[in-house]
Amino acid sequence: MSEQKNYFAELASIDVSKHVEKKGRFSYLSWSWAVDQLLKKCPNATWQVVRFDGLPYLKTEVGYFVEVEVTVNNITRSQIHPVLDNYNKPIATPTSFQINTSIQRCLAKAIALHGLGLYIYSGEDIPQDDEPKQTSKQQSIVPEKEQERQAQVANEQRIQAIHAQIRELSEVYDMPFEETKATVKQSLGIQTFKGITVQQASNVQRTITSWLNDAKANQQKAQ
Repeated sequence: MSEQKNYFAELASIDVSKHVEKKGRFSYLSWSWAVDQLLKKCPNATWQVVRFDGLPYLKTEVGYFVEVEVTVNNITRSQIHPVLDNYNKPIATPTSFQINTSIQRCLAKAIALHGLGLYIYSGEDIPQDDEPKQTSKQQSIVPEKEQERQAQVANEQRIQAIHAQIRELSEVYDMPFEETKATVKQSLGIQTFKGITVQQASNVQRTITSWLNDAKANQQKAQ
């Protein structure tokens, strides 16, 4: 009898560090890259979004949830993921965009149950206590002028750039611009873009860029 291939060990051995996206204090593995790696190692792998009365999400008293099943070598593992904003807070009335984002994150975690990037969720990416701490002198290396610049209010040109990204996002998801803008603000915990700092604007643009990349990758794979 031939020895069965250990797909878990093979997937777990892949270094995913360059494909981890930071959103706030939390780390996420790029779902499109995870799917790409999974199919390269396990071409027969399959996945599906679990339906609840025909819907791709479950509504409960404590929030909304999605579930994804991934099958590798006839072994099926599933992951349930709550629909959260970028601060990992439950969203009371999520939009289709927010549900789709949660499904993508859930897919990446379900793939991780088969080995790929599992250490991200087990805490191995957290710095150990025995690592040297930065001294106050080392921390002051960042120029004070740069800190002041980051704390300044973003100008109108920067806000318009954010609006342009949101408009592109609305076209990708075929959603009205105002609805997309409201969804982005809700997901990021921002009431208005007016008055945000340069640092906040950078974080917003980085996050929207990540969403756009994921959405476009999803469309390409669906074609």
